[in-house]
Amino acid sequence: MYPGVGLLLASGVVPLVMDWRGLVRAFRDVPSLLRGRGDAEDDLSVDERVRFAKPLVIVSLVVMVVVGHTVFHLSPVATLIGFLLAVVLGNVCGRSAGETDLAPTGALGTLTQLTFTGNGHIASLFAASITSGVGAQTAQTLWALRTGNQLKASPRAQVWAQILGVVLGAVVSVPVYYVLVKAYGLGTEAMPAVSAQSWKATAEAVRDGLSTMPRYAVHAGSIGFCVGVVFAAMSRGRWGRFVPSPAAMGMAALSPFSLSFSVCVGGVISLLISRASKSSETGSTLLSIAAGGIAGESIMGVTIAILLATGLL
Repeated sequence: MYPGVGLLLASGVVPLVMDWRGLVRAFRDVPSLLRGRGDAEDDLSVDERVRFAKPLVIVSLVVMVVVGHTVFHLSPVATLIGFLLAVVLGNVCGRSAGETDLAPTGALGTLTQLTFTGNGHIASLFAASITSGVGAQTAQTLWALRTGNQLKASPRAQVWAQILGVVLGAVVSVPVYYVLVKAYGLGTEAMPAVSAQSWKATAEAVRDGLSTMPRYAVHAGSIGFCVGVVFAAMSRGRWGRFVPSPAAMGMAALSPFSLSFSVCVGGVISLLISRASKSSETGSTLLSIAAGGIAGESIMGVTIAILLATGLL
């Protein structure tokens, strides 16, 4: 497990370090973001955005403080620190999404977890989830607004649609989550929850500091981290496409063999089809097929979970 954690940490930290110029630019954006300065080229003026955002930010902060204190028994100070980190690192995620089309949400969540080293695994997970959630929603919002801009859609309508989606998503996803956990468990062979496992491993590693970790765990994690640093650095060079992904290797180390094997088989089949086909549309077709397969499996999995939970299966 610990070599996988080291690989995942390297895959998250190294890109941030290598893209330090974007990180600096993102930090420089924070003052203007807080002052509400920027271009107003759509039907939401800068003043309207600021007036619209301030109440939502205040309500969100109050809800996070209350939930953190009543449910997770965290001090308001820890929640406030996590919130401030989320604001800054969410801006970093937005800058990265705009410049590279990639959102390092996992890396930023890991960075937040490391910030809370020695403060308990609940504090690190709670703060990291805030950062990762803010970063993911920032990137998704920017991508959606960019697409809407190209289609001449109204930014105001998009914002209201996203708010509606938040409400409907919460109403649907929470009951579905409880049904899935009741039917399959969490972190089991049937429901491996790979991303959650990596976060759990990192939280356990930083829970009480390195001294409480199992024997040789630090050595194994350090070796995995060093290997991940080398691979992550090499992936930026001319031979990058031949270098294994440290993130994929770390995920594989934390996942059941059946899941990793299935991903490997799917990748090999995709590669063979791409090499055998001469059509330029092959890549898009394979992505569509894969997306349909994931969606179909997800819907069927939820359906089976509901049948199991209700005793009909």
